Amino acid sequence: MMTDILTVIQKELREFLLMRGTRFGGKLNLLIVIGLLGVYMPVMNGRGWVTNAIGPVSFAWLPLFMAIGMVADSFAGERERHTLETLLASRLPDRAILFGKIGAAVAYCMGINVAGLLVGAVVANLMSLEQGLVFYPLDVFAGMLLFSLLLALLISSIGALVSLRAATVRQAYQSMSVGLMILWVGIFLVIRFAPESVKTAAIGWFETANRYAIFGAAAGVVLVLTLLFMGLAMQRFQRAKLILD
Repeated sequence: MMTDILTVIQKELREFLLMRGTRFGGKLNLLIVIGLLGVYMPVMNGRGWVTNAIGPVSFAWLPLFMAIGMVADSFAGERERHTLETLLASRLPDRAILFGKIGAAVAYCMGINVAGLLVGAVVANLMSLEQGLVFYPLDVFAGMLLFSLLLALLISSIGALVSLRAATVRQAYQSMSVGLMILWVGIFLVIRFAPESVKTAAIGWFETANRYAIFGAAAGVVLVLTLLFMGLAMQRFQRAKLILD
């Protein structure tokens, strides 16, 4: 089954990056995001981009938006191009198709994230070679990669479920984008309008609390949500029903 999943992942990545005949395809979007995270932001922040993890962490959400376009196209795009029936008629198991499409979006997202972080470290060091070489704190770097992986799995699982239900790619993309935007705006409003006493107490608690425990709890919540939405997507993925749709 793993071979079948890898086959679907390769197919999805190849089609998305080439974007079916456009001159630059999805590679242009990829280069733009890597340029922003790996060049522009390190140039603006200098050595602090590496030594202060707030910058990379605060922009870790950007690759997730890039993954939305891919996962929104996963099933709705096949339906629009009238290739879904051909895919479903293949020998590939149901779960291989579903996990392969989710895995492709995760691989795309993580590829952008890792490339952006590594290029950013190189650029930040080139700007301050006289001060010696630096790298992200290893625990922070590992934490960013792990949490990005979990978030990518969550977003891709939700996206696959939405794409299974959507009639068009635009509908799936808009549903995902609006949902994420509402989430980020909600978080911003809570932070912006929370009483100063609450903010001060929260900052003080975070500085004194065990950050590994906080990270573990947050990762656990994301993992549970991922399994929930992945289970719903598996339940929704019914080959016979999708062919009739």
